[in-house]
Amino acid sequence: MEIIFEYIRIYHVGDLASIIGLLTALVGFAITIRNVSRSRDAASRAEEAAKSAVQSVKGIEAIEGLTNAMALLEEIARLNRAGEWKVILDRHEAFRKLIIEIKSEKNNMEEDYLSDLQSSFQHSRNMSNKIEVFIDERPTDKIGVPQMNKIISGQMEKLGEILVHVRSRVGGV
Repeated sequence: MEIIFEYIRIYHVGDLASIIGLLTALVGFAITIRNVSRSRDAASRAEEAAKSAVQSVKGIEAIEGLTNAMALLEEIARLNRAGEWKVILDRHEAFRKLIIEIKSEKNNMEEDYLSDLQSSFQHSRNMSNKIEVFIDERPTDKIGVPQMNKIISGQMEKLGEILVHVRSRVGGV
């Protein structure tokens, strides 16, 4: 055993072991830093992918809402021609609820489109008010179905434009 200790002392094996240990620690530390950096980059990419997926889902929901709103407007126009005023009031209410939902998400839409949605909401509110007065008072003049349907047609065009825009943002769904 003495010979081994003498050999270690003469050839400074302890110092060499310390240097090798230091080099091993430095290399291990560098590898750890590189792996942490890779993990951080992977986490960032995963976070971006998750955000993108959420935006896509919200965009798809907006597409569904816009499609349903347009269908309601088509039904309202048809019911206008048939004079089904009480049913029309229900459809206007459903339409406005859809518009509120779409607006609350604000996904994949510029301010102009949000303004168009608000305009559609307000036109629906105005028509409902006019129909309510008509139902209650039954004035001698007509309710103006052609004018209401013209407004509805214009609103459908705006919603169609918004729909195309949202679809392009979502990826052509």
